[in-house]
Amino acid sequence: MSSSPSNHDHDPKPHPLINPNPSLHRYYTSLEAKLGYWLLLGNTRHFGYYPKGTTSPFPISKALRAMEDHLAASLLLNTPNKVLSPNNTNVTPSSPPRTTIQILDAGCGHAHVSIHLALTHIQPPPTTLHILAIDILEPHLRAARANILTAGLSQTISVRKMDYHHLDGISDGSLDGVFTMETFVHATDLEKALGEFYRVLRPGGRVVMYEYDHVDFNTETGTSGGPWGWKRNRMEEVKRKAAVINKYGSLPANGIFERGFLQRMLEEGGFEEVAVRDLTENIAPMLLFFYVLAYVPYLFVRLFGLERRFVSTMAGVEAYRAYRVGIWRYVAVTARKPGVGSTGGDGGWEGKKMR
Repeated sequence: MSSSPSNHDHDPKPHPLINPNPSLHRYYTSLEAKLGYWLLLGNTRHFGYYPKGTTSPFPISKALRAMEDHLAASLLLNTPNKVLSPNNTNVTPSSPPRTTIQILDAGCGHAHVSIHLALTHIQPPPTTLHILAIDILEPHLRAARANILTAGLSQTISVRKMDYHHLDGISDGSLDGVFTMETFVHATDLEKALGEFYRVLRPGGRVVMYEYDHVDFNTETGTSGGPWGWKRNRMEEVKRKAAVINKYGSLPANGIFERGFLQRMLEEGGFEEVAVRDLTENIAPMLLFFYVLAYVPYLFVRLFGLERRFVSTMAGVEAYRAYRVGIWRYVAVTARKPGVGSTGGDGGWEGKKMR
């Protein structure tokens, strides 16, 4: 059995290096966010997955677990041999076979995703799964530890206060997978974060991101028309509302995530086999549910100029509108760190800048 990513990975450092992000703390500790995530999503912080053509968002919990199962498939957890020895690039004749799959949950929240992966995607013996769940918010970390203890998974999931921009204490090439579930959008330094993901992954390891993207607001308009008659002269209004949501919802990367950006970023970062899957239609029932629920409060928020205080209400309406006119998507992005002898990569972010 292989060891954990490093000898001291799961011993919390007294002063972990954290990028300043006060808006992230304000958003997740706001009354609106706390009540919304609790009442609607059971403190899970991601969209649910529905078969195309589904109209009802209920039961929501089933859809949330389905999205987590989709993530597991993207991480290849259902095919452990591909994780432990992808193309035999991380196994040498002199090295013993590895039997532990090491995964990083980068921005774990209350750890519901990690818990579901650990409970549902149990590996066949002698293979075991270990997840390192990290977050920078103390309320999230406390809840994550309590939930993991309740689930009886303290030996499978470790929790640590850590910023994914600074994965100090995790050895180079020690992880089989890294995932973000709607958390990379909070990144304040994309190059630094992706460089850390690349560094800690083994050759053949996978990075999986479930995030958002959008059209270039300066050059494109999405699908013309739509139920609100969105035309070219309304794109400035779309940009203004998106800027408010990004600022007060602590989504600094969201404005940058134009279509094609995530794929290009990963390719320029040295990853190969980059794939982008559009799951927007699979979250449509939840988008509509949030829109219907938020619309009347949204009208009052706009009337009294309270957008910055009710960011989730704004997002609930504007995301659905943007989806309906084709300017916003929900995507699953997967990529692989090249293995020994691969021609697909060139060493990651060292000395590089994104174009």
